[in-house]
Amino acid sequence: MPSTDTNSDAKSLYSSRQTILYGLYAVLSFFLFIGTVLAPWFAAQGNNGAASTLYNFYKPLCHQYIERSFCYFPNATFPFGNCITSNKCFVETRYTNATPYSGFFHFSKADVGRMRAEVARCFPSGKEGFKFAVCSRDFATYLAMFLTALAFLPLILKNKRVSRLSFIVFVILILPLILDGTLQLFTSWESSNLIRFFTGFLAGVAISAALIPALLGAE
Repeated sequence: MPSTDTNSDAKSLYSSRQTILYGLYAVLSFFLFIGTVLAPWFAAQGNNGAASTLYNFYKPLCHQYIERSFCYFPNATFPFGNCITSNKCFVETRYTNATPYSGFFHFSKADVGRMRAEVARCFPSGKEGFKFAVCSRDFATYLAMFLTALAFLPLILKNKRVSRLSFIVFVILILPLILDGTLQLFTSWESSNLIRFFTGFLAGVAISAALIPALLGAE
């Protein structure tokens, strides 16, 4: 985790290789995050090629199930929210290379990982929403990975020492995701996007807080 211990020696605590590795990780986490929100933005702008590229890029990384995802609603007062907001939602596949689907949404665990619809129109509002490129949990994980990476930057620039994340703290941060995901997979429990976001965010913090000190050679 970030530490406030300042190096009394003028010599940098971090080698060029270590700072480059950190920089590469920060850039990678940024692109993983930003691509998830650019996909629906491109779709809403009518840039089908760019939207399709991004949805298909994330396809191997996530089930992309629309009921477990956030959407971008370009014509709504608040443009972000759950894709499925009522029991009468018309969804369709437009951009992802997957079995096409066009019809009213009916939840089925059997469809998770198979049905890749990216567009939702729920009634009575009828506003069209474009799904983020990954589910709410993965979106939160990528966001937290990037934000945590940014949190290390001032410490590196000020030549302050960072320390490794303890195994116990890592487990505490990861455990909610494991429990929520396992219950969803093996029981009738169905989580909410808010819980998925929260557990994914904690996991993203854990990933970056564990990896970055290792990349920087922390003891």
